[in-house]
Amino acid sequence: MNAFLTRLLRLGLLLIFGIAIFALAPAVAQNAETLTGTTDRSIQIRQITGNVSVGGKPAKVGEQLREGEKIITDSNSSATLVVEDGIATLQLSESTQMQVQNLDTTTNNGKVTRVFASRGQVTAFTRKLINPESRFEIAFRGDDEETEGGIAGSRGTVYGVAVGPNGKTGISTKEGEVAVTAEEKTVLLGAGTSSLVFPGKPPTLPRTTSENILLKVKLLSPSANQKVRVQAEVDPLNLVFLNGQAVEIGSDGKFDTVIALSNNRSLSIVVRTPLGQQQVYELEAAGVNQP
Repeated sequence: MNAFLTRLLRLGLLLIFGIAIFALAPAVAQNAETLTGTTDRSIQIRQITGNVSVGGKPAKVGEQLREGEKIITDSNSSATLVVEDGIATLQLSESTQMQVQNLDTTTNNGKVTRVFASRGQVTAFTRKLINPESRFEIAFRGDDEETEGGIAGSRGTVYGVAVGPNGKTGISTKEGEVAVTAEEKTVLLGAGTSSLVFPGKPPTLPRTTSENILLKVKLLSPSANQKVRVQAEVDPLNLVFLNGQAVEIGSDGKFDTVIALSNNRSLSIVVRTPLGQQQVYELEAAGVNQP
């Protein structure tokens, strides 16, 4: 009797073990289908204006960018890129630095594309992605140009990011929906809304995008050694370039900086939105002593 019970117990354990393996097998297979692997995908340069470089060398139309490669646009320069299969078209404004971070393909043929904007402005025109594993993301900097501060991802939309010299990043959505994530918090931006991200902080709540490119100059006073002090205010979403140099902007949109003057005492201030709209202001610093 004891021997019979022992054999019966062993048989039961074998049956339970076999059922457990059978139940686990589909789960393992399902997980394997979602693993990503690097493929020979690329992003092609379609148009160049001015001085644009890749890896420290002049960029060429038709050049293919692979994972890890970095493209830089100089002042008064721009570039248009197209992600393989027409997944997205990227427009890079002047003084922009962007790296190709990931060009992966999942085992279910999903396309995972991520670029990293460490400064400047990028507009993305992404087509609707059918495969549920496909996604397109623009990562942006944190405290420095090598540190990632957040991600703006989409699956078919038009949106832009503007990354300032201090890491302040404005994100605006023109069409569709974009998920902005930073500091483990995500906000969803619908069409016509925007958010701000400061290094070390979560995204601000969505607000209506005004595309406000107004510049309010509060003080334009002479300084010593042919320099001038500029105090002004813009929409904090925007980027500001003063005589070609990016200016740090506070959370309130204000900036206060001193800059050397050219011989004609003129100042050129460019205000650029996350979607790439811009306004150029030409000012003259009167009252500055000539050498």
